[in-house]
Amino acid sequence: MRRFLLWLLVLLLLAGCFARPEGKESFKEAPAFRQPLLGGGELNFPADCRGKVTLLIFFSPNCPACVQELIALRDQFSSWEGQGVKIFLVAPEPPSVLTSFLQEYNLKVPVVLDPQGTVGSAYGVTGIPLSVWVDKQGRIKYKSLGWRAGKEKEFASWVAKLTQE
Repeated sequence: MRRFLLWLLVLLLLAGCFARPEGKESFKEAPAFRQPLLGGGELNFPADCRGKVTLLIFFSPNCPACVQELIALRDQFSSWEGQGVKIFLVAPEPPSVLTSFLQEYNLKVPVVLDPQGTVGSAYGVTGIPLSVWVDKQGRIKYKSLGWRAGKEKEFASWVAKLTQE
């Protein structure tokens, strides 16, 4: 049963690879979680990120839209981190798959391990890539499902707005 639920989660996540991009504003509290990080340590969210803007990107290495998004944003990540934004990728895949993916695409972003899909469920992930922007007070401000060219400009405007609040 557990294996079936994991496969169901992966299939639902992959279905989002073909979803139409959306953006919406929200102001609810970000669900709290404590999960291990790839390579060691853990993230106690949102407590570990209070006072910082945080971007959570729910993805899978098997999702073409996810790969496009991460490649497009890769060069922005260090700039955004310099402005005080914490960035985390969240994925249900095994550590070996994620490590290989990060190396292949030269991504230097912490990855939250979510093998049971509990974080994805808490955030209502129905498709990927899903980018969740959390403000300095721990409230979800924006959610963006899917990827399209030029979306990095929209994200940059959100960074400017959220870091000034």
